[in-house]
Amino acid sequence: MLRYCANQSDMTLISQRRMGKTGLTLRLFDELHTVRPDIHTIYLDIFASRCIDDFIKLLAEATMKSFRPKTSIGERLMAFIFSGSKKHLMADIFANGHEAVDIEKVKSACEQLMGQGEDVYLQYRQMLTDKQWNYLIAVAKEDSVQHITASEFLKRHKIGTPSVSRRLADALCEKGLLNDNSSLDGTAYSVSDIFMSHWMERL
Repeated sequence: MLRYCANQSDMTLISQRRMGKTGLTLRLFDELHTVRPDIHTIYLDIFASRCIDDFIKLLAEATMKSFRPKTSIGERLMAFIFSGSKKHLMADIFANGHEAVDIEKVKSACEQLMGQGEDVYLQYRQMLTDKQWNYLIAVAKEDSVQHITASEFLKRHKIGTPSVSRRLADALCEKGLLNDNSSLDGTAYSVSDIFMSHWMERL
């Protein structure tokens, strides 16, 4: 698999369920980060996508998590995703010689997505306690939090004690509003919806 990636060859991995395809893929990504840092990886589970709009949203979220728009590569990838109409997006993705799109148009597309989701975000506000909502904002402003009990994080956002922070994180994870991604470095918490996260950064 490493050789296929290094040679820029397509590959399809097929097996029965629960045979370790996802684990093998993520292990491959770890190996690539070590031996081929010039190769950038994006993991995307499209099982939940039911239409092209769902696919676009999932692809955008996965891309923004892997390459933040503030970086040059993030800007280029987001321009790639949001270029062209949805009708021709699939053709765009696999086309060669794609023309770059101005980053301002990309930002505008992201603004539209955040605007479309605002009603949903405000409904979440009604579902949560003040502490849960403020905690979600705190995580969004940090982008990703690996040490949710660290005194610096607790003081900066006036969260309270480490036990309070853990309770809030657990509750928001149960509601599906926070992701807890575990790795060898520990567990990192981030807002599940990347567009909601960027929207909350402004609050």
